[in-house]
Amino acid sequence: MPGWKPDCFKSASKHKRNVVWQEEIQTKKTSRVPEIKRGVTYVELEKKEGSSLGLSVSGGIDKDEVSWVSSLRPASIADRSDAIEVGDILIAVNGIRTANLSHGEIINLLRNAGDRVILELEFELPNYAPETCSSLQCKMTKIVLDKDDGTLGIVMRGGIHEDPDKTRPHTVCSVRPASSAAREGRLREGDRIVAVNEINIVNLTQFEAYDVMALALGSSVSLLVEYDIAVMEAVENASGPLLVEIDINKGSNLGLGIGLVIKTQHGNQQICIDKITQASVADRSGALHVGDQILSIDETRLDHVTLSEADSLLKANKSDQIKLEIYPANQLKQTTNGL
Repeated sequence: MPGWKPDCFKSASKHKRNVVWQEEIQTKKTSRVPEIKRGVTYVELEKKEGSSLGLSVSGGIDKDEVSWVSSLRPASIADRSDAIEVGDILIAVNGIRTANLSHGEIINLLRNAGDRVILELEFELPNYAPETCSSLQCKMTKIVLDKDDGTLGIVMRGGIHEDPDKTRPHTVCSVRPASSAAREGRLREGDRIVAVNEINIVNLTQFEAYDVMALALGSSVSLLVEYDIAVMEAVENASGPLLVEIDINKGSNLGLGIGLVIKTQHGNQQICIDKITQASVADRSGALHVGDQILSIDETRLDHVTLSEADSLLKANKSDQIKLEIYPANQLKQTTNGL
């Protein structure tokens, strides 16, 4: 029986945010981002007297490094700004450049910056897969997020640039843990935001897009999102059962609905997929389709299992991977037509 893991789910680690990265980034940043990949943003932070921004900075002229954000304290002012990423290079604080400052001078600059702090940050522009990529197919869906103290929990970068080579889609670079976006569970790193509350932002700069997001009225925000699904030729060309292994990020929902189909000719029942939520883990895998028969879940056969028991098996999986043995819908049709 053929079996595989969809390419886009080989590892869930790349979707984990800086809670993990801050422990992993240990190499020196001795140079700035290459010009062709360089993006710049300005972040305004307001803090109360006696409070801290919640970011740690490494580097300095005495360290032979550029100054860069090495960690963000969860739920801090800097973290909840949804505009800063671990690895960003700190160019200036309230207009004061850091290039010729020592590490200690940079720390003092941040501590004494006052209650209103403007950071100039440099970052690497998000990668952009060309539309000709044959292993991926683009889809769109609407995702509604509740505002959580005015934030959604995503860092978005890209936009129209005066240098065409630097123009990128408005790309989700990370999703903050425990945020509104994380709880909803479908947005992923690399997704592109096309519209905010039905306002098209495709032809806006990064700063203009942020303004649209910040000024969105109401307790929730509707995002039109473009995302990728894997193209699985093995499924289309299958001639029998397939074993599909799908990685599931913590907090994500598989997004799979199942139903019971009665094959009256032989009186047997089949448990089949009857719904796949758009942009869910199941949808993005590209390996599952409405109408597929599920033969087993995590090696438990469904021959004599009720629909309720099968649904419980799907929900009981608490690991970072689920194994489904399926009989593709197109093969079921051929089998039925041949009866």
